[in-house]
Amino acid sequence: MRLLVFKKSAITILALFLALVLVACGGSDESTSSGGGSAINAGESETTDGADEITLRITSWDNQFRYRFEEVVELPDGVNVQWIINEFGPIYTNEVIRMLQNDEIDIFATEIGFTMQFLDTDLVMDVRDLGFTDEHLSNMFEYTLQAATGNDGIIRGVAWEANPGAFIYRRSIAIEVFGTDDPEVIQGYLQDWAAFNLAAERLYDHGHQIVAGPMDPFRTFSNNIANPWVNENDEIIIDPNMMLWVDQSAEFIERGFSRPGVGLWSGEWSQGVNPSDDQTAVFGYFHAPWGINFVMLGQSLDVQEENGGVAELGNGTFGDWAAVAGPEGFFWGGKWIHGASASQHQELIADIMHQMTSNEDNLRTFTNEFSDFVNNRNVVAEIANSDFGSGFLGGQNHIALLAQAVDTIDISWVGAFDERVISVFGASFADYFEGMISREEALDNFFDTVMIYHPNLRRPSD
Repeated sequence: MRLLVFKKSAITILALFLALVLVACGGSDESTSSGGGSAINAGESETTDGADEITLRITSWDNQFRYRFEEVVELPDGVNVQWIINEFGPIYTNEVIRMLQNDEIDIFATEIGFTMQFLDTDLVMDVRDLGFTDEHLSNMFEYTLQAATGNDGIIRGVAWEANPGAFIYRRSIAIEVFGTDDPEVIQGYLQDWAAFNLAAERLYDHGHQIVAGPMDPFRTFSNNIANPWVNENDEIIIDPNMMLWVDQSAEFIERGFSRPGVGLWSGEWSQGVNPSDDQTAVFGYFHAPWGINFVMLGQSLDVQEENGGVAELGNGTFGDWAAVAGPEGFFWGGKWIHGASASQHQELIADIMHQMTSNEDNLRTFTNEFSDFVNNRNVVAEIANSDFGSGFLGGQNHIALLAQAVDTIDISWVGAFDERVISVFGASFADYFEGMISREEALDNFFDTVMIYHPNLRRPSD
């Protein structure tokens, strides 16, 4: 009987997994940016109008990298950039591997869930060969360097951003339920999981949900596990912290504090940022700095900016938000930039990577324009002690808040299988939260689905 349940559920889990990874940090499309030259459509063969023109090929899984690149990077005349945007997940990583092996790429981006796949290969450049010195690297946050360091001790990527997480909550709901929207006071109501659970009950009594669905707190648990998901014997290990997430999620759903079936990036999840009158309001979201401007800002507006709307108070819920540390520290995502060793344009690669990650004026622009928490101690300290304020957060300086958390980020548990294993774990419990299968069946489905992707892995011995 279990086998029949698994056969049906495995399809569901695979579909849920793909839905999660395809839109991990935004949408996907194909596009081209031009610096001093004509644009070349993604997918076309590389052609130039003159012998001196150069086309750089850069790939990522969404437009976040491209938006920041186009904001600050200055390219020499005659240099074009072809942006190749592929779907996040196996499609993206497989394409990067193929392009590296066939000398078809100059620069590519990774996320921490799969960065490790590219750290022990000579196909990816040592950043010191790109001119990054001890001075440059010591000004970056330690975990971002650890995440890009191979077993041979070589750093093969750098990041423009660091992403300590926060709990981002509705100010108006806080005033209604707790009598204030002051972040220092609200943090007291959310300071640990026991307090968070009591706050969820209080919010429910006022007709609100503390989070939209079970995947919202997921990373606060998955980022705080003690050991990697796969041990040295190729056994898949479930840290007890992940079962605490299962327990909390089941309780929240049973008591009406959140809803099953409301996954990240779903329509219902997005609508919770700016609900209609007949929808239950969501108090808050666990998010990283990129989630402010790149995700939540657009979701908050009644009239989108492309339709003439202005990101200001009065347009939806814009400005009705604030950030606190929440019950437990975490981080989420980020983009590491890597150079392909086979590229014929290594001086250009070095220049671009420095403009994106070590030019402090450019990094200030990333915070001022996109609310990014940049990967530079000098700039973070400067902005944290300035009058900077995020309009979306009602003028709050979230850089000052997050600066207290970034050096506590621990990635000692990160492993090569995280991209799929973590997403499959979350997806495997969707049917359990809906009451369709038992907890034991959800666990079976998790192990079985991971082993479809990675046949070399196995369940731990009893």
